[in-house]
Amino acid sequence: MSLDNNLITGIERFLGRPGSVTEVVTVSAGFSNETYLLRGTDVVVRMPPSGTGLLPPYDMHAQHDVLAAVGAALPGLPVPKVFGWSEDPSYIGRPFYLLELLPGASFELEAPAWLTDGTPELRHSVGEQWISAFSNVSKAPPAATLGSPLSATEAYRRWYDLTVADTAKGTASAKYGRILIELLDEIFARGLKASGPATLVHGDSKIANVMWRDGKLSALLDWEMCYNGDPLADLAYMLYWLPADPSLNEMGLPGFDFYSLPGFPPRAEAIDIWQRITGRAADDVQWYEVAEAAKIGSIVLRGVVAHEAGEISDERLSFWPLVIPMIVERAQRLRDTIDRAS
Repeated sequence: MSLDNNLITGIERFLGRPGSVTEVVTVSAGFSNETYLLRGTDVVVRMPPSGTGLLPPYDMHAQHDVLAAVGAALPGLPVPKVFGWSEDPSYIGRPFYLLELLPGASFELEAPAWLTDGTPELRHSVGEQWISAFSNVSKAPPAATLGSPLSATEAYRRWYDLTVADTAKGTASAKYGRILIELLDEIFARGLKASGPATLVHGDSKIANVMWRDGKLSALLDWEMCYNGDPLADLAYMLYWLPADPSLNEMGLPGFDFYSLPGFPPRAEAIDIWQRITGRAADDVQWYEVAEAAKIGSIVLRGVVAHEAGEISDERLSFWPLVIPMIVERAQRLRDTIDRAS
């Protein structure tokens, strides 16, 4: 049975709506979850990847429950409603959960023309909406399904252990892993100051994880990396993409120069927005920035090593070896900036 037929019959049976699905549309077959739109129902199904995933495990139950908790705690935040989950393989052969289709489109590597050709006022609004949405996530209490809150440093232990394991494989990219390990070792030894009590943390607060419709933020997506911890991490992740001085056009990765277009909020304004919304002080944010840059490096290194070792054959990983040195250099520069400022 084809994937489409399997999805159609399985989800129709789960919903109790035989004959309702007219078409299966691939939304994303990413490194984490596979996502499909089931036309005729306007329901979206998410499931773990069919092959080796980049960052297992994939807990569909937890993802479902987090979205339900966020929707209940923050009704003004545009997160999809959820319609159930299952680990019963008789439906589609994999665990899954169902969520609402929200309007809009996302972007990441290349900004759409409506943004690049728009006014500075439009770009400022887009940046402010993005920063504000993820700042508002901090108003959600810790989610019970995610377990006990992690301290600021404990939140990076997963990425440290992943980097140690990948570096030990001795591939060509191991030298970058050693630099990331040194950075995280220093952070663990120093510690990270808490900004306040633990909250829900999105964990992947990049602009690619929101959708837009007519210049307005219409959805906040991709919650698989969330945890209970310090929300300053979400701000630091957003700051990774923002230059301190837009005129420098200094990005963490090539292809993200739209952040430097006139009107887009610079780093200092992003911090002000976060502090105003959360009511917290971002006193230790520079060290959180180093930690988040190291986390990004750890994730990209995982993809590089997986591709080099033949663990994942996805050709989208083939250019990641060109990216990892840029990310590691960015992390080192962020660390050096702290010394220069002291």
